[in-house]
Amino acid sequence: MFRVLFIVPYDAIQIEVDEVIRKHQNTQIVMETTHVIGVKETMALNLDVYDLVIARGITYATLKKVYPDKHLIEISVTGYELIKGISDAKKKYNPDKVAVVGWKDMIASIRELDEISTLSIECFDIKNDAEAKKKIELVKQKEIPVVVGGLTACKIATSMGLSTIFIKTNKETVEKTVIEAINTAKIINEEQNRANLLRTILDYSTEAVLSINEYRKITTINKLAKKILNIAPSLDVIGMDIEEIILDQNLRDIMNTTNAKNNIIQQYAGSLLTINSIPIKIKGKIKGAIKLFQQITKIQEVEGEIRKTLYKKGLISKYTFESIIGESYAIKQAINDAYKYSQAKSNILIFGETGTGKELFAQSIHSASNRKKGPFVAVNCAALPENLLETELFGYVEGAFTGALKGGKIGLFELAHTGTIFLDEINEVSLNLQSKLLRVLEEKEIRRVGDSKVINIDVRIIAATNANLYKKIELGQFRRDLLYRLNILDLRIPPLRERGTDILLLTEFYIEKFCNKLSKAPFKLDNVAKEAFLKYNWPGNIRELKNICERLAVLNENKYITKNDFLKHTNIANKMLDVINIPNQNTSPKSLLNPDFLNVGDRTTEAILEALEKANNNKTLAAKMLGISRSTLWRKIKEIEKF
Repeated sequence: MFRVLFIVPYDAIQIEVDEVIRKHQNTQIVMETTHVIGVKETMALNLDVYDLVIARGITYATLKKVYPDKHLIEISVTGYELIKGISDAKKKYNPDKVAVVGWKDMIASIRELDEISTLSIECFDIKNDAEAKKKIELVKQKEIPVVVGGLTACKIATSMGLSTIFIKTNKETVEKTVIEAINTAKIINEEQNRANLLRTILDYSTEAVLSINEYRKITTINKLAKKILNIAPSLDVIGMDIEEIILDQNLRDIMNTTNAKNNIIQQYAGSLLTINSIPIKIKGKIKGAIKLFQQITKIQEVEGEIRKTLYKKGLISKYTFESIIGESYAIKQAINDAYKYSQAKSNILIFGETGTGKELFAQSIHSASNRKKGPFVAVNCAALPENLLETELFGYVEGAFTGALKGGKIGLFELAHTGTIFLDEINEVSLNLQSKLLRVLEEKEIRRVGDSKVINIDVRIIAATNANLYKKIELGQFRRDLLYRLNILDLRIPPLRERGTDILLLTEFYIEKFCNKLSKAPFKLDNVAKEAFLKYNWPGNIRELKNICERLAVLNENKYITKNDFLKHTNIANKMLDVINIPNQNTSPKSLLNPDFLNVGDRTTEAILEALEKANNNKTLAAKMLGISRSTLWRKIKEIEKF
């Protein structure tokens, strides 16, 4: 709310002032009135609470001197009001001579009247009460019988025995002054809003801002600039010389110049600054300069935040070691090793069959490491063709290839900066791309596709494989030097068949989870079904177990799952004959799930062909029967075709 104080020049006009204020009421402006006489009473006013003050004569002159920064409006004395005062003096006293005493601006127009009037008029300028007394004493010495003036002058003249005529302010002048005050208030409000907006923009800018005029005096500075330059927040430096606040000569020279300079790197107070200087030109002449500067460490922090927000999927690790279910020695040993690895900085290579939970371990390692506040980015190397995988990992610049996005695209390595990148199925990466990964590991830098610039990155790499990389090296399908770079710390995730009763713990967990989703009461396994679960080979590991539990949760309507339910609902009776000893059933010597055909990382040609035959060449179904992903099955088929 904008507050205005109207200092009423004399009591008789109070009613007219109130009427005018009521007439021009404004919801955004509060206008109050008061009445004071002389400097002493004026000085006693608390004007700090008011945004604008209206006054007349000596009161106005006093306020202008004492409050140079206060918005003031003068109740001007019109020529008509002066003539009216002199006319009243002539009618009332019929003197030969009158003295007009008042604030110089108040009586300025009366001097010309003396030349055309039959009455002798002498003017006396006054600035304050003391001067008014001296000037009226002079009037008395000159034997001028009548004083025409404001309230202060008339009061002093009366005390000295002189006749007086008080110059009155008419209603039209009051209304004109109130309207001027309202318009001024609106302008001031708009200026204050603009200034507050500019100040907010400056103070919340990610760059420090400092401007100087042509005399090298500071005209603008924001909070960040004060912080970087070690200036106390409460210190007002506007109008100060650059040399008064910056002691470092090199930085002072940069800040003092009005020439255009960009991307200047300068050391200051233990920090590296990047500085841009932009000249301020008015009508072709340089009138100062704006300095925009930042700490380079802050730029790097912002860059990291941008990297995080640009790619949301996979940036956050959802799991910790507490998320891993199991009590077996094998899984506890894997967790123990993984936790130790999380406290180190070295790259990790995770070995394990499909579906054992390699990404779960990778996320847990990240969550326990000192990089846990950084991003976690996961990518399946087998899911993308070579050229697409390269652009995903390294990003690309605009125009790098046909169909490239305008502005290019940031790569996953950049997005993983200060965090961890998980490269699943690293064994599927082509030799060409392996050489580029090797450079990342050795140099800690990447180059976007189509670009010549290198970008430094700080990323921990966790890779995973479900294949024997040493065999791939022998076949010329994997680089030995890349393996050594990745396999600084190796972690083996045990297959589900080696985890004993963990199978039942996981079964119970997933059955309860899926039943809750379906708003069904969880059911249990009877003892024979438990035995069947424990004896089953679980070639698809936890992924297969999870799928079976979900299927059972959907189809089962009983309190317990029996062995027959297990076989019927999962449709794997024929595949389990060699694994589960079922009386009075014919066993197949070449059962698909016979350990002879389903060893770790070794899906034989015979097993795959048998699965395809049973699935009527439906590759999705065949992959489910084998407990492997569809992409892995496709890869195995291609390998078979080569032979």
